[in-house]
Amino acid sequence: MTTVLRISFSQCQASDEMKSLVIVAVVALFAVAESCERHGAQCPVYTVVQSNKDYEVREYPSLVWVSISGNGKSKSDVSRKLIKQLYSYLGGANDRGVTLDMMVPVRTKKVANEGYNTYTMAVLLKPEDSENPPKPENALLSVTREPPTTYIVK
Repeated sequence: MTTVLRISFSQCQASDEMKSLVIVAVVALFAVAESCERHGAQCPVYTVVQSNKDYEVREYPSLVWVSISGNGKSKSDVSRKLIKQLYSYLGGANDRGVTLDMMVPVRTKKVANEGYNTYTMAVLLKPEDSENPPKPENALLSVTREPPTTYIVK
């Protein structure tokens, strides 16, 4: 599983030391490139802005994500339920009844709360389905267009 995190230093007043710590922490989270190539999956197109032996800085275009959130003590408590609902949307549970293909990565965000965690799982739509994505039948699903974003990938 790949974890994705968006960072934007242009909107913060962090010191250079703090920025370096954020980069180190983010670099430890990524493994997108090899995963796509190794599994023959389709990944989003990106431009490499900077590259070295430890990480790449990549610019991605606007992407469309379909996501859903659920609560549980652990990811395993909720992940099967969330992915089932996402796959239902991809399988035709949308306002057009069309099946959609997804790209990788699938991303999961965890927010810790007292006694439980909130997990948000999201799948990435292919560009041909992103221009005018169908609306989910399930009101718990949301379709979000993410603006062009810079990621650090290990």
